[in-house]
Amino acid sequence: MGSERQNTDQGAGGNDESTSIAQHRLETDKGNFDRLAAHNLWLENEKEIHTAELNKIRSAIRSSMQACGTQPVAGARDGKSHRRAEKLSKRDKELVARNLLLEVVNESRTAEFNKLWKSNKELKSGARKNQHEINHLLARNHELETELERRKLELDKLAGPKG
Repeated sequence: MGSERQNTDQGAGGNDESTSIAQHRLETDKGNFDRLAAHNLWLENEKEIHTAELNKIRSAIRSSMQACGTQPVAGARDGKSHRRAEKLSKRDKELVARNLLLEVVNESRTAEFNKLWKSNKELKSGARKNQHEINHLLARNHELETELERRKLELDKLAGPKG
């Protein structure tokens, strides 16, 4: 009887191994998800910083343009097109160039952020699927253990008292 118990315990270990593998996969997915979530937060922070810088530059450009007598064209998108009453100074031109560069960088980072957001959603979905699979395996493992115990009891009854 003792050796039968040992063999059945080893047999149940196979289910523990598959559960362990599934648990490891889930932990790996959770780790990847946490890493991407942290990276997304960092990107959001970077986006806010660059947006603030961009707004400062835009404000400086507006101030410079008002100081040199230029006005935005009515209906111009984001103040990009302007009617120039006078030539812009070298500093103003540098600010405009920096503004355009920051807009490009901001758009690029926004695209990267959106790509990471999508990847993050996919990882979340994968983690949910893995958790569902783990729950299914745990339930199946429990069913098998219950069935094993039931059969052991039946064998014990069939064997009758030994002695």
